[in-house]
Amino acid sequence: MLVLKKGAPPFVPVRLGDGAFIRLRAATSWEIEDASAHVSAQLAAVMVGAQDAAALAALLPDFDFGTLAELREAPGEMQSAGVRTRLTRLTERFVLIRLVDLCNDGWTGVADAEGVKFPDKPDEGMIALLLADGEMLRRVQEVVFGRLHVEQAEGKGFAVSLNGAEETASHIAKTAG
Repeated sequence: MLVLKKGAPPFVPVRLGDGAFIRLRAATSWEIEDASAHVSAQLAAVMVGAQDAAALAALLPDFDFGTLAELREAPGEMQSAGVRTRLTRLTERFVLIRLVDLCNDGWTGVADAEGVKFPDKPDEGMIALLLADGEMLRRVQEVVFGRLHVEQAEGKGFAVSLNGAEETASHIAKTAG
């Protein structure tokens, strides 16, 4: 049986390290569409030269911008598979950053290298730093792209039925056996 739920899903703690957690929830389809539209607008600005790639590089220090400079030379064309691959990866990462920004309820136990505690709620730059770690990326994606609704096993190989079909099916199974 699929249990449909109303409202935003609950926040769950995602362990980041010893005593550090971020509280996340699954993104709704509306939030995924919103994040995609937001990122598409940002990347369109990059492609027409309205936004400097250095600003993006500062936000994603682990991202290989490589030949994205080709976009400035021919913004209407995708010159190579490498550029298309980078744009796809860039889009996916920025959508995730936006979704984590929309779907988090703050974090605890997070500090910089000098031990200075970060604010209670991460900004997009802090989220980008968190997602640069492959294991953190996996943990966060698991929650943000998780299920909103719950499937519950009913046992006996039958789905739940409020109209008595399970009882009928049990009777048929008994007489057939």
